[in-house]
Amino acid sequence: KIYDNKEKMNSFLNSNGFLTPKIFNQDEIENNKNYFIKPKNGVGSVGAKIETGFNIKNAQNLLIQEICLEPEYTVECFNFNENIRTITRERIASKAGVCTKTKIFNHIELEKIASDFAKKINCPRCFNLQFMKNQNGDFVITDVNLRLAGGMSLSAAADWDEISALAKIMLNKSEDEIFETLPEKIQPQYVVRAYKDIITKIEKPTIAFDFDGTLLDSRKRHQVVLDDVLKRYNIKLDTSDLINFKRQNKNNVVYLTSKGINENLAKEIQAKWIENIEKEEYLALDVLYNNTIEILEKYSNDEAGLQNQIDKLDLRKYFKEIYVVNSGKNTSELKAEILKKENVIKFIGDTLSDKKAADITGIEFEHFNNGFHSKEVLWQIL
Repeated sequence: KIYDNKEKMNSFLNSNGFLTPKIFNQDEIENNKNYFIKPKNGVGSVGAKIETGFNIKNAQNLLIQEICLEPEYTVECFNFNENIRTITRERIASKAGVCTKTKIFNHIELEKIASDFAKKINCPRCFNLQFMKNQNGDFVITDVNLRLAGGMSLSAAADWDEISALAKIMLNKSEDEIFETLPEKIQPQYVVRAYKDIITKIEKPTIAFDFDGTLLDSRKRHQVVLDDVLKRYNIKLDTSDLINFKRQNKNNVVYLTSKGINENLAKEIQAKWIENIEKEEYLALDVLYNNTIEILEKYSNDEAGLQNQIDKLDLRKYFKEIYVVNSGKNTSELKAEILKKENVIKFIGDTLSDKKAADITGIEFEHFNNGFHSKEVLWQIL
């Protein structure tokens, strides 16, 4: 109950012979004078600050004290079987109320006060007292913290290790072993809390693959679909040269017209070809290139893909994401957007649209020469 209220704690300390900063009542406050204030029921240094008397007139639930003189000292205490070990930290710099630069040493006067305090109250294993000098030059207790100190890691850097001592208590070690990491005397030293930026994760670089024509050999499907559509129109045509023709960046319409078929009919045949090219019965004709698995093993992140065909070919484990981009005038732009979104560093493909997508994104492009556009034609076009 005493610890829950800073005003009560001050009264307790005073009644037991410990000095604390002078406290002012509201009727004693002068408008133009500065005071140190903190919430009566506050925690740590939260809400503690210096304010003028004018700004705290009629303020409720505040402890109003004299301004004490720096530096501030924290005496860290370890309590076991009425044996008290202490160390003092002189605060040189702080951030958000926690010490960041300090001098660590043994302050005989302050550590005796802390030891006397522990005899007046049943303290926990670890606690700390904070001290400053009042306007008369006397040391006063400015705060009581029945817990580990916020700056305890600074003391740990100077080999004052309370955590190991606590662990040894739980492991039922001897008293001598418990106090091994809490020396009675410590060599004066200065410690700074230096924050370090730590890498918590390194993402593997993302490699993008064009699928149809790069990983998947769909040349037979393209030819079979055209053959079946031609049969419906009772057109007999040797299409064995279709794939080599299309590798010159020419489409089916141009191919058919080069074979003497009327352009309008060629466009109609092309429309039927597009309707059928993605049907399951034709997709079943696709196979992997001989080195596809070897390539994927080289670049794989071992994550999931999405498409049925990926599953059937047992390729799911190699992909992070699968995107479907429909062919059209803006195919390269659509692919480029995906490449940017996924922070791709390299794109492997077989067509002009793949190369343009990589160029738009400004990333490395690797051409797969067995696909639908030959390397010679690709560079001629570009």
